[in-house]
Amino acid sequence: MTASSQMPTFAMPGVTRRGLFAGAAVLAAASTLSGRANAAPAALPLVGPPRFYPFKIGSFDALSISDGALVIEPLFPSVGLNADAKDFEALASDHYLDARRDLFHMNHLLLNTGKNLVLVDPGGTSALGPKMGALPANLRLAGVDPKDIDTVIITHAHPDHILAVTGPDGALAFPNAQYYISDAEWAFWSQEGPDLSGLHFPEDFKAYTIATAKAVFAAIHDRVHLVKGEAEIVPGVHAVPTPGHTPGHLSLIVSDGYETLFHTTDVVHHSVAAMAHPEWQPIFDQDAPLAVATRKKLLDRLATDRVLTMVYHFPFPGLGHVARRGEAYAWEPQNWVW
Repeated sequence: MTASSQMPTFAMPGVTRRGLFAGAAVLAAASTLSGRANAAPAALPLVGPPRFYPFKIGSFDALSISDGALVIEPLFPSVGLNADAKDFEALASDHYLDARRDLFHMNHLLLNTGKNLVLVDPGGTSALGPKMGALPANLRLAGVDPKDIDTVIITHAHPDHILAVTGPDGALAFPNAQYYISDAEWAFWSQEGPDLSGLHFPEDFKAYTIATAKAVFAAIHDRVHLVKGEAEIVPGVHAVPTPGHTPGHLSLIVSDGYETLFHTTDVVHHSVAAMAHPEWQPIFDQDAPLAVATRKKLLDRLATDRVLTMVYHFPFPGLGHVARRGEAYAWEPQNWVW
């Protein structure tokens, strides 16, 4: 018996080989004629970029709401000023990165603790780029009235996090909110001439960053609360000082007592580069050596504790876990739950 004769055959009742191919030919011809007779198919509906993603932190209801994305051009050396070009090229090849450009997502945490409706950072505007400034519209799509937000936490005073504290009319975007910011951050940006020499931005953008912080601080000065060290901001939400990116940069621990979320905000920026090489210094950190030390310490803590993590600039919705990979780390996105 030959090998071919051992192969099983499967018969379809009432269908012959000749009839099957004849039928296929008829269907193909009919499809061709139909395509010629009918107009082109309608365009697929475009729902646009992601809007919001609901999830739970124990008994707390939470949303990750997109404010859009910031275009970073070029990606290298923006995410690694002290990186070797060959090392970056190898990383980019392994992870299909385009060294010319990338998008940094803007993921805002909205939290309903049952006592407070908390927004982490007011967000940016289209003044920072055409893909920015989606937070107000996305809040409305999620059914959230900005007037109902009673707590706004400002993690730090960079424009992409605070520029939208007021609307186009100059009024507060969250008119009934109390605002919380670290005392170190408030003191730094309130001084006469904040030192941004460590920030690798053009001088005109440094001036814009300072002017933005001062304008925002003026708008909220009568309702701001200064946070000192590790402190509870509202029940279930604790501040964690993580300096380096800015002098008073805050991360957050959200916990209902049973489940916990750690929000890193801007301790890490790029979901590949910052994890594989936490020692790389991006252009965004004001005190690069301190930021590197903070980043390494925090990533080690998150990998050890295996806690659910949210990152402001990682791909939407910015939820996942930090995994240890030898001497470095990797980002493991959480599967969406429908």
